[in-house]
Amino acid sequence: GKSNLPAVVYDGDAFFEEDYMPLVEDRLYYYQSLSEAGSPGSLLTTKEEVVDRFGSLPRSANNLFIVSEVRLSFSFLFPKKININKNFVSFYFDSLPTGGGASSFARAVEHLSLRSGFEVKTKTERGGSVSVSFSGASINDSVDISVLFDSLFSKQMSK
Repeated sequence: GKSNLPAVVYDGDAFFEEDYMPLVEDRLYYYQSLSEAGSPGSLLTTKEEVVDRFGSLPRSANNLFIVSEVRLSFSFLFPKKININKNFVSFYFDSLPTGGGASSFARAVEHLSLRSGFEVKTKTERGGSVSVSFSGASINDSVDISVLFDSLFSKQMSK
């Protein structure tokens, strides 16, 4: 459910600019719509509505939709937090994803590196949480990486 959605932290601009969407009521309405979107489909509906009303998205608004989509990209894996920076994307988990333990997780990460084309680093953080970082990835890669990451675990979960 909703409570499983990760926090997504992006170090760039991800918002509706005032000169794109002048009325604060509109901005609040669409921020609300984004936070309540339960699927990539409902997100797309909101995006089409915004583009219909206000024209093509400036970068900061497009980034906002990307961040929202990353949040909704997981069905099998449940990262606690996702950091998106200029040159890496990192996923943080409270513990190793279930199903197969550390060795199968390591294999999945290796597979991710090959499939995504990015260098992938796994690190155990204090308190037993785990981070997985994709070096060289940026916000434009973040949805594809999220979907790929999740899909690798969909197979494990259904075994």
